[in-house]
Amino acid sequence: MLSILITVAVALWGISTYSSGNGYMTFLGIELSPAMFAVLIGLFIIWDVWSITSAKKQKEKAAAEQALARKEAAAEQARIDAGEAPEVTANIAVTRKKSALGAAVPAQILLNGLVVGALKNGETLTVTTHRRQNTITNSFAGAKPLAFTVEDGAEANIFLKSGTFVKDECTGISVTA
Repeated sequence: MLSILITVAVALWGISTYSSGNGYMTFLGIELSPAMFAVLIGLFIIWDVWSITSAKKQKEKAAAEQALARKEAAAEQARIDAGEAPEVTANIAVTRKKSALGAAVPAQILLNGLVVGALKNGETLTVTTHRRQNTITNSFAGAKPLAFTVEDGAEANIFLKSGTFVKDECTGISVTA
């Protein structure tokens, strides 16, 4: 949103400059004619609108995935509450190792598509799963999910460093993919 405001401000500045006849606008050191300036501003506005639309779609997709995950978790809990034995019961401790990369930003942790918490540098979050096959991911850009299985009664440890799950250091799980 800020980018479109900057583009509009630059457009107004350019219009003022060209209409007064007291100068010209440059882009990367190249003097722009009024027509080229208008084309460039048009391209920047298209880029800004596309960026905003893409971000909105990603946010809607994430919200839909969360809603589905909540629905599946509620159905699973209802089966357990009705007396059906869960597939497994395992505790998973997720530890975010200290790292300078992304240190100021908490990592949102998702287990089977459901947000289960956020971790700051050096923190540990413990969650319980009733599924044998699980997928865990985090909110860092480009983060790859970790698919794994757990056995009933397992006490698993999963480590996250710089947005990546450290497979070699994880215990109590079997990495599947």
